[in-house]
Amino acid sequence: MSKKILVGVLVAMLFFSSCERESVDEAWIIDTHFHLDGDGLQNNFDDAAEYAVSLFEEFNIKSVLLMPPPQTEGQKMSYDYDELLPIVEAYPEYFKLVAGGGSLSRLINEAYNDGEVTDDMRDEFEETAQEIVDAGAVAFGEMASLHLSFRDTHPFEYAPPNHELFLLLADISAENDMPIDWHMEAVSEDQSPRSFFNEISSNNPDVLYANIAEFEELLDYNLDAKIVWQHIGWDNTGDMTSDLIRRLLADHSNLYLSLRVEDPEYSKSVVENRLVDDDGFIRDEWLQLISDYPDRFMIGTDEFVYNPSTGVDKIGPPSFQLTVEFLDQLPEDLAYQVGYANAARVYGLE
Repeated sequence: MSKKILVGVLVAMLFFSSCERESVDEAWIIDTHFHLDGDGLQNNFDDAAEYAVSLFEEFNIKSVLLMPPPQTEGQKMSYDYDELLPIVEAYPEYFKLVAGGGSLSRLINEAYNDGEVTDDMRDEFEETAQEIVDAGAVAFGEMASLHLSFRDTHPFEYAPPNHELFLLLADISAENDMPIDWHMEAVSEDQSPRSFFNEISSNNPDVLYANIAEFEELLDYNLDAKIVWQHIGWDNTGDMTSDLIRRLLADHSNLYLSLRVEDPEYSKSVVENRLVDDDGFIRDEWLQLISDYPDRFMIGTDEFVYNPSTGVDKIGPPSFQLTVEFLDQLPEDLAYQVGYANAARVYGLE
């Protein structure tokens, strides 16, 4: 290709990218993983939602996927989509419902701990999933396969990715074209948790079991089930490398990734596997990976947003602003895909 033709192609790409970006509202970003902190998880979400809307207007957020975190049996102040529906109905242009963290994820965790899936368990799971479909949710989540505990009052959650009920959920997901919002620490081989996790919580086990091969079994089980692996860039084991993600993307067409940037002042994640370096700039290997698979990445801020005026202690470290501003480091056409187009397509929000 001649230099003149190449320049012409690049100019055309920039022109059409600009036109495509301008075809959406000024508020253009879709956040695929959003929580509300209802006054310290007291399930009072009204004030938190009102404050969240002000953030959306400030940061050009078009909509967010609002969901309950994954929960276990008997967990204090547990909830699922019932408590979130009034918020979705009050602000339908901003909040899109994702459900199952307080019900389906809990049922899978219980079944694994019990060591069996009875007919009654399976029936309850299917009925609960259908209720979520009927409620108008756009996805199932937040579903936890491996969720570490960050304090003694915070549960450890585990069920292997190829568990019978996860496979059932994949079938339900495919049948209803509803993606699965997936929380899982990457564990390439059996290992002990990093010492930090045993220091901060007695709930964490002595051994974390390898889960990548089992995760691939889930991905291969039903290729019509879209799995959106959340929190990419927030690695608590050392195994969520860009090389691993690259291989999984190459091997599994139904895998999508949602990116997260956490405030380094608070984060205890593995430094070398973060999306950005110590100065806040995107690492070359991640930029190259996102560029190589531009239709497979999104953002998910994963911050428990609350109204600061309530005076309640905040849950978790800041990640909303940093994750949204991460898009500014991408080329404009790539930022549009990661920040909006991929999520709109995968979740049916176009």
